[in-house]
Amino acid sequence: MNHIDISAWGDEPPQFIQLLAKAVAETSRADVARRIKISRSTVSTLLINRYPSPSTEKIEAKIMAALGKVQCPTMGEIDSSKCQTTRLRPFMSTNAQAIAQFKACANCPLNPNCKGAHHEH
Repeated sequence: MNHIDISAWGDEPPQFIQLLAKAVAETSRADVARRIKISRSTVSTLLINRYPSPSTEKIEAKIMAALGKVQCPTMGEIDSSKCQTTRLRPFMSTNAQAIAQFKACANCPLNPNCKGAHHEH
């Protein structure tokens, strides 16, 4: 695993930058860019803290969705992408576990369609 320098972010880089650097160290900038669906140059500018936009909110959300982990009440710690895929599945009354998962997703605070949802990871 290669070391990715994120010192331009100071002593405590944001979580999304730490996740991005870890993913790049494990594979490559190009692979991570494809996974997140952003350009390789965006990955590079983020890592050196030179992203041209005054806000990183949208890109942070994309990175967290692709690389982040969430604590699911029924499945434990899972990737954010698995959370989203599971949440978007249609209701299936095939077994008790599928029903419980559907109900958990419908009431989960990470679900943007849930009333009172909050998005803290």
